[in-house]
Amino acid sequence: MFAVCGSPKLEPQDPFTRSFGTTKRNQYYGPGFGSVDFSIFKNTPITERISTQFRVEIFNFFNRLNLGGPSNDVAGGSGNGLIYGSRHGGDAPGIGYGEPRNVQLALKIVW
Repeated sequence: MFAVCGSPKLEPQDPFTRSFGTTKRNQYYGPGFGSVDFSIFKNTPITERISTQFRVEIFNFFNRLNLGGPSNDVAGGSGNGLIYGSRHGGDAPGIGYGEPRNVQLALKIVW
C-alpha cells in the first residue's frame, strides 16, 4: 500500500498504523455465566378425575452473581475494562436469567 506524503514520490505505508493496538479479536473473555434452577412437584389425588399439584420452583438456586462484560470504550481510557453491572434478562425485576434467587410457589388443580 502506498500513499502520497507531501511530495510527488510514493512512499510505502504500513497498513496497520491506524489500528488501536495489537490485541486480537476475542482474545480476552468476560466473566462466566452460571445459573442452577431447582423444582419439586407433589401430586395429590382428590377424586378419580381431580387432583392437585403443589410446586416449588427456585431460580438461581445458589444465588450466583453474574457480572456483565467489561467496558470497551477506547476513547475514554479511565473506564476501559471496568465492569459496571450484572447480566439480566427482561425488564421485569426478579424474572429472567441472571436475577437474584427467586422462589415461586404454586398450587395447580388438574381435572
